[in-house]
Amino acid sequence: MRKKKLIQQAFLSYAELEMKKIPDDLQIDQSVTPQFEQNLEKHLQQQDAQKQFKHLQQRRIWKASITTAVMFCIVLGAYMYQRKNDRYGETLGIYTSSEEETNIDKSTNEISETEQVDQETGGAEQTNSGVEMENSSIGEENDFWEMPERVDGESLVQEYDGLQGESLVEFAVNIGIPIIKENRYNVGYSPSALYDVLKILSGGAEKETKQELLNLLAQSETTLEEGELDGTSAENTAGISSALWIAQTYNGEEININPEFIANVSQKADIYQVDFGMRPIEQMNQWLKSHQDILPNLEVEIEPDSQIYILNTIDLEMKWNHSFDPTQNTLEGFIREDGTEEICEFMNQVQVSRILEGEIYWASSLEMDHGSMFFVLPKENATIQEICQSSSQLNEIINKMLCQEGQRKNVTWKIPKFFYKNSISARNALISNGLEHIFTNESQLGGISDQPLSLTQLLQTVSIELNEYGVNSSSASETAIQENGLESEEMFLNRPFFYGIEQNGRFVFLGICENPLRS
Repeated sequence: MRKKKLIQQAFLSYAELEMKKIPDDLQIDQSVTPQFEQNLEKHLQQQDAQKQFKHLQQRRIWKASITTAVMFCIVLGAYMYQRKNDRYGETLGIYTSSEEETNIDKSTNEISETEQVDQETGGAEQTNSGVEMENSSIGEENDFWEMPERVDGESLVQEYDGLQGESLVEFAVNIGIPIIKENRYNVGYSPSALYDVLKILSGGAEKETKQELLNLLAQSETTLEEGELDGTSAENTAGISSALWIAQTYNGEEININPEFIANVSQKADIYQVDFGMRPIEQMNQWLKSHQDILPNLEVEIEPDSQIYILNTIDLEMKWNHSFDPTQNTLEGFIREDGTEEICEFMNQVQVSRILEGEIYWASSLEMDHGSMFFVLPKENATIQEICQSSSQLNEIINKMLCQEGQRKNVTWKIPKFFYKNSISARNALISNGLEHIFTNESQLGGISDQPLSLTQLLQTVSIELNEYGVNSSSASETAIQENGLESEEMFLNRPFFYGIEQNGRFVFLGICENPLRS
């Protein structure tokens, strides 16, 4: 029956092509001769071949179109990326080349006369370095040191394990408590990032200044000379960025930076020489943006007689081992330090955690990829200030959390989502912890330059977002599983609390959440 229908359809098509009239009472089995059936079959095969050819052509056209579009996007992306780097280079005035070097004046886009001379002489008379910085506000050019090629050596590849252990938790607490007290509200800082930049600075310090740094870092000069402070593993320093901004002149004389110091520091930080009289705050903010887009702009008054500014930041992204379900979020009240209540969005989950009870606090932690995050919640009759009044008490709590002390229980977690970013000055905290000479005229930084230099300011800028997926994370992981037979407990973080983050064995973040809605 099906064959008869196909033959009829083919006959109609074939007859149409032959311009023949088809009788209304035509019977297929009577009218179709073997010869005609062969012609019909041939016609059907031709139609199928034409359809397949058209389909193949369409596929080839679509394939070519998609390939062209993808290549266009790749080329456009590469072009835009290069344009972005060029604009950043123009803003900071950073141009490097092994054979020749061009400085672009933004206002004229012309090659400077000095560079033309350098090009004609093959660059033989270039001084200091091929890295230069342009102050975009006035169009004047300032000399920068060129970062050398990567220095290969045993001291640069040794792993540093200094931030593991109680001594470095003590460093984090001793520096963190003054920072928290000075800023009061939502504040956080990275002790590991601050430690690393002080470690860099110790390589250029001498005598009393160097000893103060070593005391603060809980290191000996022998350890420094053996290179243990110089070597840091990529795993332990991932995301940490630092920049030293050094004055061009001192009392009218040009400051020459020790090439050996540049070679050592260039592995771990950027170095720029600037005219602080021109207030290079815009260039500093550009540097921050190039490392993390969501960092806040610096809003500091830079004195023209500044000598060394240090900027320090960390780009931190970690996922919960067991992410929270956004559909389980609830609106709850958060009681602030002054007694006022804010309605916030809380994440909810029950999972197995170690929980620790102290006289005035509860503490527990959640596992993350490559580390963990712990929370310290004052009991209802206590406050954050009572916990941080004693550095030894907070030091003990953190060490217990990092050592995973506490009883395993099915913990009902209720954690507020929050996001904030801040820039903090570590100057007062460092001075209160014995680092005095480096901020005065008595500073001894002869390893950096023969000219007398002192540290003017050390700023750290960070941002942190806590959500259902982790810290600064946007991808989900598996859900939590409870265990039968364990006691139950609740961690309802509905009042100000401490928190800390450990990553790959390093204590990378310490903060306080006073108001989840305050950014």
